[in-house]
Order: sequence, then structure tokens, then C-alpha cells
Amino acid sequence: VDINTGRNCAGNTPCYLSVQSAVDAASNGETVCVYDSTYNENVNIDKGITLQSISGAASTTISSTGGTVVTISSDDVVLDGFTLTNGEQAGMGIYAQDHSDITIKNNVVTRIGNSQDDVSGRGIVIVSSSSAVDTIKILHNQIGDITSGLMTGSSSTSSSGISIGWTSGTEN
Repeated sequence: VDINTGRNCAGNTPCYLSVQSAVDAASNGETVCVYDSTYNENVNIDKGITLQSISGAASTTISSTGGTVVTISSDDVVLDGFTLTNGEQAGMGIYAQDHSDITIKNNVVTRIGNSQDDVSGRGIVIVSSSSAVDTIKILHNQIGDITSGLMTGSSSTSSSGISIGWTSGTEN
């Protein structure tokens, strides 16, 4: 499955114009190859696929206009080789809750959050609300320019580059 906003996927078909449309069309176990460009969208990976940039993070950007750039809503996901940014709005670069067997590698997560009050920025967040989460690989990523403002009624900020493992689950 190939994606290129210039409508040329090196002759490969089908060729999608957005990352999300290619993710939606992919089947479990497939690799979605993303060609060089800036893709202005939020992406939800809801199946076990590899989402991979052809040329790496220096050439391939997913830029949302706020919120979380990439949400991982499935087990068995690989995210490889992107610059992820949300234009300094509140949100996260990458977020997964209650999913395992996730590999996040060779990405640049930057310009997430800002210093305005009640804005929270986080780079990579892997959490559990009720299910066990294991086999999480975070390899060769660069994370920077993650910013949070003061929380109303508080004197603290809560930005983080990587957050793993908090839970609101119950003990049996």
C-alpha cells in the first residue's frame, strides 16, 4: 500500500493521497509505504500494520493541527521513519492505550504543545487503563520541543518526552 500526495507512487498501485486512507485500506500484516512529503492530518492506526516512510524522518512529516498526531489503536504496530508535529498545539506525538507489540523507531517527535495555560504536550505515551501492556520497543527516536503551560489552579506543568505505564486499572 503506497501513499504520495504527488499521485506518483513509483508506479505502484493503489496509490493513496493521505496516510489515513492508506491505513484504512491496509490489512493486518501489511506494510504501508509513505513517500516524501508533508501530510497534514491526524492518523489512527487501528490494525496490526507497519507504517513506514520510504526516505525517513528528514523527508516525511505527519503534521496535525492539534491533538494527537498518531494514535495507535491496535496490537502489532510498527511506526518507522517520520517527523511528527502538531504545530505547537495541545496533544501528543504518539499515543497508545491498552495495546502491546508496538515498535516506534527512527522518528522525530517535535513541536508538541506550547506554553499557554492549560496546554499539555507529550511526545510518546504508552499507557494501560485495564489491560496488560508489553513488548513495547522505542528505538532511535529524537524527541524535543515538547512544551506545556501552567495548569489552571496549579503551579506545575506536565510535559514529557516519553511516558510509559501509568494505569487506572484495578487490582484483582
